[in-house]
Amino acid sequence: MQDILKTRIKASQITNLTDARYFAARGVSWLGFQLDAGGEGQVSPQMFSAIKEWVEGPFFVGYFGASTAAEINESVDILKLDMIQVGLFSGLDDLKQIKTVPIIKEIVIQEPSDLSHLAQELEIYNEVVDSFLLDFGKNGITWEVLQAQPEMADLLAQFCKDFRIILSIVSKPEQIVEIIDKINPLGFNFVGGDEEKVGFKSFEDLDEIFDLLEIEE
Repeated sequence: MQDILKTRIKASQITNLTDARYFAARGVSWLGFQLDAGGEGQVSPQMFSAIKEWVEGPFFVGYFGASTAAEINESVDILKLDMIQVGLFSGLDDLKQIKTVPIIKEIVIQEPSDLSHLAQELEIYNEVVDSFLLDFGKNGITWEVLQAQPEMADLLAQFCKDFRIILSIVSKPEQIVEIIDKINPLGFNFVGGDEEKVGFKSFEDLDEIFDLLEIEE
């Protein structure tokens, strides 16, 4: 897929064809779907397959927070997933049993100081995952809060040099360009949220973000 944005974008919690087609048209790299049975925002296998049939371009990522390796492998085969995303409860031995689709491992950051002891975990899992999703947003950590602790912001920048890091962080649209300039992550994760977050509030709001990220020809 030809890059048309200044960074890669992962659109998460996709639940319908309209949103999937919008994000594909705006050039996102990944579309994420909750595929755990009973998970919040879960998409049925039938809905997922229907969306996948109609949308081309991005990689289709299935999120599994509580599924076993065997269950994930079965879903990969049946749904023809391009990638998977796993959470806290997927250990190293579990991930080694996943078939040859790339893996995104989500790590939820409770507070900025968590970064000070994250290096070892990144090193350990780096052998089996394609990239890490560092989620600051679930605990409401903003870009301003992170910048107020320069040593943590510098450490995050170093992680972005050493590993493939996707950021999910509470920020204003114009701050995304600033983050790219300062720490240059692999990409950003957009999720639904309140008005303070970068979320799926409306296509008009999202257009503002994508317009800022478009590469001028």
